[in-house]
Amino acid sequence: MAVKKGVQAMAYPDFLSRNKDTLSEEQKQAKELKEKRLRALSQDGMKLDRIPENERDKDLCREALKQNGMALQFIADDQRDMYYCQKALRSQGLALQYVPQELRSDSVCRLACRNNGLALEYVPQELRDVQMCTIAISQTSSALRFVPEALFDEALLRLAMRVDGAALEFVPGDMRSEAICYEAVRTSGLALNFVPEDLRTPLIRIRALFSAVAEKRRNTTIVCHTPPDWEEMRKVKPRSEWGRFEKWQIESPEGLAIPEELAPSAAEIKEFMAGLVHAYLEAAGKEGCLDNEEALHAGSCFWVDVPAKEVPEGEERTYSVYARGMSLLLKSEELDDHGVPLQSGAFVAATKLMDWSEGWLDDNKSK
Repeated sequence: MAVKKGVQAMAYPDFLSRNKDTLSEEQKQAKELKEKRLRALSQDGMKLDRIPENERDKDLCREALKQNGMALQFIADDQRDMYYCQKALRSQGLALQYVPQELRSDSVCRLACRNNGLALEYVPQELRDVQMCTIAISQTSSALRFVPEALFDEALLRLAMRVDGAALEFVPGDMRSEAICYEAVRTSGLALNFVPEDLRTPLIRIRALFSAVAEKRRNTTIVCHTPPDWEEMRKVKPRSEWGRFEKWQIESPEGLAIPEELAPSAAEIKEFMAGLVHAYLEAAGKEGCLDNEEALHAGSCFWVDVPAKEVPEGEERTYSVYARGMSLLLKSEELDDHGVPLQSGAFVAATKLMDWSEGWLDDNKSK
């Protein structure tokens, strides 16, 4: 059996070479041209436009759509069948604008919106129901601009704000409640631009700043540069000397994604956070639990719990904040230029306290 396989393996290239020899010079050039075009389209599908229309065969169109679905616009209208359209939408949802109207079914439009929520703009009005809009918004909250206003409700708006609060720009003014605005600034500091002036409370302004700082920290990278022959050097250098050959570089975005003129001051943050800590401890009935530094360091006072708000009747849930983090927050010794704590424990405690406290100031005023 092994001999037969070897014979076949030797014969196959010979067959190819003989078959290649049977091609005319013109056929060889056409084959090479097509291979060249396929390579080009695999890098940039939009180059399909440069190929004469009468030479855009199925192989070339498929390769172009695989790389960039927007190349669907360069395929003749009478050739845009379901195969080509689905191929395009799996690559780029916005290609829905080039799909013939008679092919824009519910399933086709859902495929487009899952790939790119902004494709909702090209979904027929009669298909823009809650499910379709939810799919689009879950992919990108900017799709909110194409949602029929009749579908706007608390649940849909909160979903959009959780994806990207900057979409607050597309929420009608009369629906920009304090709850929706807070949900927006939780995910985007830029959402503060679209918060009504009378709702720019210290809670919302400070939460927007923390969101902007969190985004900057996420986009900050620390790069370790080492000599090209470092792997060989470390074999002969003692471990105590390894640090001498490493150079660390911190790459951080400039500025913060928040309107600077609306950002709170460091003093305002410190005063507001102290009030939050004391209000939380009072609600938990543990006003003095942060005074015992020995207990905090020993770990005997890890979490401070408060009953959670808005839970189904009959259920009991608690909201927990790390006690040590609240203690660091009160001290506020290590702050950045904007007055935001540098310690991760204090930063997390601050955001959790603000999320817990949403609306508590108004509740207290009404008592």
